Order: sequence, then C-alpha cells, then structure tokens
Amino acid sequence: AMEGLVKQADGGTLLLDEIGELPLSAQKTFLRVLQERRFRPVGSKKEIKSDFRLLAATNRDLNEMTRQGKFRKDLLYRLQTFIIQLPPLRGRREDIKLLAMYHMTQLSEFYHAGTKGFSPEFIDAISSYSWPGNVRELVNTLERVLAVSGLEPTLFPKHLPDYIRIKLVRNNNFKSPVELYKQGET
Repeated sequence: AMEGLVKQADGGTLLLDEIGELPLSAQKTFLRVLQERRFRPVGSKKEIKSDFRLLAATNRDLNEMTRQGKFRKDLLYRLQTFIIQLPPLRGRREDIKLLAMYHMTQLSEFYHAGTKGFSPEFIDAISSYSWPGNVRELVNTLERVLAVSGLEPTLFPKHLPDYIRIKLVRNNNFKSPVELYKQGET
C-alpha cells in the first residue's frame, strides 16, 4: 500500500497522517524511500523513482516514542526538517466558530443540504466544549448535526449529540440537558 502512495505522490505531496502509527518494520523501509527517493515494488527487479514533498502529521510524542524504542531515531531526524506545532482546539477557542462555519458550508454542499445558520447558543456551546478529538471531532459532530437538524435552517445546542450536551452541563454550568434540548423550539 505504501508503494502505491509513494508512486502516486511523484511530482506532488505525500501526506502521511498519524505517522506515529507506522510499524517499526515499515519505518525502516520508508526511511530508505525518503533518503533515496526510489523503491522497488514487491516482486519487481526494477526500482522506481518518486520525487515528492512529504507532510507527516501525528498527535503522538515521537521523541518519547523514540526513547521507548517504538519509533526510529533516524526517521524522526528526517521528519524534523520543519515542524509546525498546532495547539489543541481547546487552546484556540477563537478558531472554533470559523472552523465550524467553514466545515458546515463544505458539508452542506457535499450533502446538497440547505445553508444552516448558527444560533448564538450553538456558538456558545461549541466554543465551550473541550473537543478532545480536535478538528476531526468537530467535523464529525457537524456532520451529525447536519443530519439531525433536517430541514431546520438554524442550529441550536439541541442538535448536538447527547454526550456533548451532558458534558457542557457538567463542566460549564450550562442549562440542564432538557433546556439545552428544547432550545430553539417554537
């Protein structure tokens, strides 16, 4: 599978999401591909060149994994050419509304759903939640909210999954789950 990705990335960008999940056995092979920009497909005698830019992402501490022998030090050094560290979503609450608006627009277009407005209470709720799953959790939640809201043009906290509303009530002294559920009803 990795060979196919490397071949496809020729002349472009190879994005490896969750590089920390790459097994040690594959790390050695991938390091060689990174260094030599060539690989030999399984069963082939001919090497194939691939010129690509690499972007690797992880939420793991690769330095700690290296200390534990779970990640190759030499591969880590190759990956550390340029590092962008993003704080978790809970550390950039001011971005939540903009990210939610952007992704809701994308989801609405993808599912051919009508445009959804955000009530102030909905913005307060999503801005107060800790988002342990970061942007992925936010996007998955918005997809669920889009499905649950049906034809309603405005989103309210009642459209959020129960586990989020309950956590908001427990952690932030929000209204009771019943009140959060009924909000936006006429």
